[in-house]
Amino acid sequence: MRKFVKTVMGGIDRFFRWICGIFPQKLRTGFIERFHRLWTYGFFGCINTAIDYGLYALLYYVIGAPVALAQAVGLIAGSSNGYLLNSTITFEEGRGRTKGQYFQYVGVDIVLALFTGAAMQWAEGRVPLPMILVKVCMTGFITIVHYIVYKKIVFRIRKDERHE
Repeated sequence: MRKFVKTVMGGIDRFFRWICGIFPQKLRTGFIERFHRLWTYGFFGCINTAIDYGLYALLYYVIGAPVALAQAVGLIAGSSNGYLLNSTITFEEGRGRTKGQYFQYVGVDIVLALFTGAAMQWAEGRVPLPMILVKVCMTGFITIVHYIVYKKIVFRIRKDERHE
């Protein structure tokens, strides 16, 4: 699995470098190198979200499972996939896999999911924007918080590491 994911990431990295080829060399090299970890994290986040939403839809709409069960299974499956991918590739130069680290990772997901749900509930009727825009803004904010917490606390990447 790791070899497959590294092959896919290599292809995405080559594609990204090709797209960035229109920028001057100095900007292109610095931008790609500095934010490589962030792009990897974002790509894996898309995969995790697809797993989460896919399982949710399968369980809730196809099988008829209760919404809470479908939500929990989707969240845990997406989060577990995220842990496997991020611990082996995105944050591989961190402290490595340690005892209890998986539970830290999933715990962060659960706490932030509860926070997001509460914030969305509060925003409904109070924020003069369509809820889909509120959800998009909340997702962007939570993604940044996830990344920082994973990087600094769960995987303990030092500030002097080369890639952002």
